[in-house]
Amino acid sequence: MPGKPFSELCQSLSFDVKVRLVRELAASSACLFRNQLRGIKNIYGKLSLVERSTSSEKNLPYRELVDAKISDSAKESESDDGSAAMGKNLGALLSYEFTKAFLEGTLPAADRIVSMQFFWDSHIRQDVHRGRFRSSKDWIIACLSFSENECHSALNRYSAGELDSDAEDEAEGAKITLQTIENLESLLPLVFRADSHDLEPSMIFHDEISRHSLLLDDSGKLAGLLD
Repeated sequence: MPGKPFSELCQSLSFDVKVRLVRELAASSACLFRNQLRGIKNIYGKLSLVERSTSSEKNLPYRELVDAKISDSAKESESDDGSAAMGKNLGALLSYEFTKAFLEGTLPAADRIVSMQFFWDSHIRQDVHRGRFRSSKDWIIACLSFSENECHSALNRYSAGELDSDAEDEAEGAKITLQTIENLESLLPLVFRADSHDLEPSMIFHDEISRHSLLLDDSGKLAGLLD
């Protein structure tokens, strides 16, 4: 990808350039929010990854079409610093590119979650649903399942025999965590609406934007974002 990490250019960029960069990121995020998808999932470049999904993971619509209509807001006049207009134009471009890709059959596939929490230690071997998720409630339940399995595993290790102080602390911590998980699960129906077949609105989101993942050109303009 073109550009250099923000971390390498930070010292040489003026404060005004940094302000413009932040505004551009905010405006771009707002445009992504306006072009919402459905369900919680990761994006894949090849359909073969989706085709290998289990039957239980194919129970959601294969992919969602982003609104084909270019937002009228993209045609509004440019702000003084141009950041709002850049963001609006980016949103319009994303709508166009997604629609074009959909019509050509080249839209990236969306399927199971690949965040590290689903791979750490024994997590990759655990029988926990990995998406696509209909809602954030389903995603939270999956995350809690990993913690619950770890607690039961710890208690099974220390179920018999004398325990040293470290083992006792770990076993006690596992019991407390299990109680916390049970309490959280009881609260889920109060926080989230009743189960529905509707997919929860979602958006393309980067959860680890940092000075190392931001790529800029020599003038300090945003050139790319590493995932």
